[in-house]
This record gives sequence, structure tokens and C-alpha cells, in this order.
Amino acid sequence: MYAQVTKVQVPLGMRERFRSLLMQDYLPLLRKRDGFLGMMMLEETDDDESAQLIVLWENQASVEAFANTGTLEAGISAIGAIVPGTKVVRSSYLVTAREGVITVGESMMGSGR
Repeated sequence: MYAQVTKVQVPLGMRERFRSLLMQDYLPLLRKRDGFLGMMMLEETDDDESAQLIVLWENQASVEAFANTGTLEAGISAIGAIVPGTKVVRSSYLVTAREGVITVGESMMGSGR
């Protein structure tokens, strides 16, 4: 399993707009990609501007195939452009240990593919 973690700084009062764009515009793109397992948005409770987006993939090849389309970066960047002042920093991780988080084909947000 492979995880992409995107740290997001959304301007004060714009988190709901960001969340809406994420669910309506970005998540449908992810659902169409082979190897997509699920997505979570973690909103910090002590900082109304901070959140993390975690996207889980079957393997690194799945993420690279999506990245090669240009849609991966374009999608999150487009959301940032629509919500001015949004800052994003993306990191990628190989998941080496887990317990009960997600199984292949299971979706964490919405009804799945």
C-alpha cells in the first residue's frame, strides 16, 4: 500500500469551500483511477486553517500512473487556485504497517467507485 499525504493550509473561513471542491471535483478523478483505495481529509481541531489529505493507493505504480496523466497535481492545484491563499505540500510514503485501516476495494469517503 502507498500513501500520499498532502498538508494543506486553507485561509480562515474557506475550509468548507475547500472540502466541497475536494469532494465534488477531485475525488471523482481519484475514483476513476486503477489502484485508488480511499481518501481521508483530517481537519486539525486546534487550527482552523490546517488540514491533511491522505490518499491511499494499492502501490506506487498506481500513483505514478496517475501522476503521469498530469491530473494528480492539476487537481489539487486547481482547488488551490479556486480557493486563493491555499498552500499545499505533498509527501509520499510506503505503508509498512497497518491495522484495520482499509482493505482493497473499500472506500473511506462516499460510496466508492
